[in-house]
Amino acid sequence: MVPPPPVAGVALQAAALARAGELPNLFPRDEADAIVGEVGAVYAQIFKGSEPTVDDLWAFFIERVRQNLHLSLCFSPVGVKFRNRAQQFPGLINGCTIDWFLPWPEQALSDVATALIGSFDRLKGESDVKAKLIKHMAFVHAEMSGAVGEYFERYRRNVYVTPKSFLGFIDEYKKVYVQKLEHVEKLADNINTGLAKLVEAGADVDKMKVELKEKEKTLVVAQEKSAVLLQEITASTAKAEKKKAEVQAVKDTLAGEAEVIAGQKDTVERDLEAARPMLNEAENALKAITAKDIGLLKSFKKPPDLVRRVFDVVLILFKNSTVECKEETVEDKKKGNVLQLASSWQARRLALPWAGEGGGVLCVCRHAKSARGAVGCAARREGGAEVRR
Repeated sequence: MVPPPPVAGVALQAAALARAGELPNLFPRDEADAIVGEVGAVYAQIFKGSEPTVDDLWAFFIERVRQNLHLSLCFSPVGVKFRNRAQQFPGLINGCTIDWFLPWPEQALSDVATALIGSFDRLKGESDVKAKLIKHMAFVHAEMSGAVGEYFERYRRNVYVTPKSFLGFIDEYKKVYVQKLEHVEKLADNINTGLAKLVEAGADVDKMKVELKEKEKTLVVAQEKSAVLLQEITASTAKAEKKKAEVQAVKDTLAGEAEVIAGQKDTVERDLEAARPMLNEAENALKAITAKDIGLLKSFKKPPDLVRRVFDVVLILFKNSTVECKEETVEDKKKGNVLQLASSWQARRLALPWAGEGGGVLCVCRHAKSARGAVGCAARREGGAEVRR
């Protein structure tokens, strides 16, 4: 046998209790013996001198339960459950005193709403607003009760609006109100934060305006200085560009001259390399000059033409004056009379002292004849140092 559902089981036990006053096999044997033992003392006080049996004591316990136990069963007329339970368990109707709760009047609804809404601390607003809200709730529920009757008269269908519906309506209102209040408070916090930021930004803007005015004054001075500096830079730039052009022109000129000098240097170096053997021969010839050669040079009354020409060269090297340029005829054994410039031997031989103070000696010497011709040199010794030209 399938056990009945919990609600049906409660209705069955309630019907049995209402009909017979007790539930068979409700207590186990040990609990029943304990109950009988505890009830015996109470039974002896009431019925003195009697000797009760177990059945008497149990009947005494059941009677006391009937006198002191009050059971209330609440059923809603909504749906078919109430009708089915009344048919299945007649004891619920026959063994009970039925109180039919009619719809609450509007004043009762207001009192209930006042008790529930009054303790609702999350509700905002003035007291008169709360009173109007409570009155409106009671009015809406009362109007719904009237609309249910009209709906039944028109469509022959029952729609039940009970006090429980009113209580559920108040609870749902509280729930929705709290949700909306939290949402509005969140929006208000966001708006207040935004307004605070706007106020702060306005204060910052005012402060920056003052700073901007000071900066503008500084900027004007800086612009004036920058304009003057710009003019100076412009003028300096123009001068620099002009100088740059001049330097570039000089650079180009020097570059050209450097190329020419480089070419001349190469030519001179080639000439120097070509003349180096002759220089070596001249140095070797100079080393061959002796005191006897110098004495011979002093004794010349009329030296050879080559010696006289060398003498003229030495005068020029020592920056001494020579005779004026004039022509003279010299007899040559091979060529006969030869026309050439007059030498300075006779006129200027005393301009170069052959022996000076401090032991200095100035000599004009002649290199022996070679394949390249005669070469002359002059040497002067001063303070033990030798200078050659």
